[in-house]
Amino acid sequence: MKRIIGLFCFLLSGASVSGQSNAISITGTSWSASAPTLTEAGNNYSSNVTSASNQTLVTVSSTAFLGLLLSWKVMVTKQDVSWNSNLTVWIRKTGDGTSLLGSITPSGTSSYIQLSTTQQELFRGTNVLTSLNRNNVPIQYEIRGLSVTIPAANYSANVIYTLIDL
Repeated sequence: MKRIIGLFCFLLSGASVSGQSNAISITGTSWSASAPTLTEAGNNYSSNVTSASNQTLVTVSSTAFLGLLLSWKVMVTKQDVSWNSNLTVWIRKTGDGTSLLGSITPSGTSSYIQLSTTQQELFRGTNVLTSLNRNNVPIQYEIRGLSVTIPAANYSANVIYTLIDL
């Protein structure tokens, strides 16, 4: 009997959240990942399923008048909709995005961090001059823990991005 577990990670798409001096914009599509087909009895799934390296693009822009050195950080958290606790969602920044002169390259690791219900820092940066953005910082997701022992179902979670002015 072939089992396929459908996994869905819904992303905050096309939304903007304004802070005191900066704003964040998230673009991308919902990611729908499926377990690979088992070809032989007794086999298990490869335990990880990975999205495209630019599944989500994050843009941080300055909104303050004549702002200089506007520092910020992007926080992430996971909100379970219908999720199996044996599955974990991991996230990472796969690049630095682009900018016109005046925005310092965002810091933050390119290693995966496990998402949880507690906010965690994904990356941070500084907009040196107002009206200059850090555009299209690429984000990748990975679901770990996939196994034939997890009931076949559709699982979903939301990834929440929060911009904090420093």
